[in-house]
Amino acid sequence: RLEATFVQVVRQEEEMDSLDNWLVVGQQDLVQYPQLAYALSDVNRVVSDMGSMDKREQNELLDQLEKFLPTLAAHPRGYKVVVEMVCQFKESLLDRVVRILSRKFIPLSEVAAGAKCLLDSLTLLPTELQQSLTSAYSFLTDCQEAVEHMTGQNSFIVFTTALPLLNTSLVKQLVKAISPGLAMLTGHESLHLLVEHASNTDHEVLVLLANQLDAEQLLLLP
Repeated sequence: RLEATFVQVVRQEEEMDSLDNWLVVGQQDLVQYPQLAYALSDVNRVVSDMGSMDKREQNELLDQLEKFLPTLAAHPRGYKVVVEMVCQFKESLLDRVVRILSRKFIPLSEVAAGAKCLLDSLTLLPTELQQSLTSAYSFLTDCQEAVEHMTGQNSFIVFTTALPLLNTSLVKQLVKAISPGLAMLTGHESLHLLVEHASNTDHEVLVLLANQLDAEQLLLLP
């Protein structure tokens, strides 16, 4: 069982402003989707109601909120609604939620509430869906984005929690992504953890990483 590390939800407005506009909920959205307005205005009630919903009602709720699920996941209160969905939903409904979170996994990990949502979700999900959620790493190809994910205040915690779930293919992809920016990771705990994970899972990946470090003359640096 993964232990979801507590991420303090601080300075959320500034963090949300720094991300894509899918995090912004306009007044028109609140009028058009009253369930979204309700979800943000009375989170505790929505979470409580979800526990007594049947599958049809859960499906209707997801249909209404699906478009805004990443927005809720990054919201300092709304993320609790998403976590409760992960806790209560089953089968195809849960698959839908996980796919949505996976598509926004990296940017969500950058903000405190989004990181908390991902950590709680990883704790609640069975292994197969944990791997589905972390499949987002297969699309992480930009070096700067990968380095920032591994070193960010919030995303570092998500990375260290997700790392044990990454298979050889995902680790290879991550190593390729960070290769041009290894100097930026020298001495950072995330790189040490990645090397340790590679040594425990796939010797080929470890050699690839060691060769890259050697080529950059970083292997012996503290």
